[in-house]
Amino acid sequence: MAKIEEITALMINEIDTFKSSVSQLQKVLPSIQKEVAKIENIHIKVDTSSYDQKFSQLLHKIELNYARQTNQLEQFKDKLKKRITIPNWVIIIFTTFVSLLLISSLYNFYHYKNAVKIKNEAYQKGKTQIETHIISFFDAYPNSYKTYKKWQDEK
Repeated sequence: MAKIEEITALMINEIDTFKSSVSQLQKVLPSIQKEVAKIENIHIKVDTSSYDQKFSQLLHKIELNYARQTNQLEQFKDKLKKRITIPNWVIIIFTTFVSLLLISSLYNFYHYKNAVKIKNEAYQKGKTQIETHIISFFDAYPNSYKTYKKWQDEK
């Protein structure tokens, strides 16, 4: 029982302390309410104009970059549309054709040059043969030479 009395005494002591705390709070409550009302009536305005200006500049730069990139992308798309894609096999065939054409042209030019040279050589050889033949004929038949000279003088 001594314990119960002790606990009861402690409880009574705590209740008295609680009552005194509540009465002190009730005395202070009006002043706290006034302060809360003052705080509620205070309007704090934060000056964000510098931040707004910086964000608007950033937004403007982003919009300019976006427009420039969009323009470059459109130009690139136009270039891709205008570009002609040629398959590798067409390039190989064209290169082969041009190479064969060039080789054929060089071969024909070489043979043409040789043909002219051979023709000139044959002409000179024929001319020499005719001259030697005529000289040998005139040597064998001197009367014919005299008749030829006479004919040439009349001309």
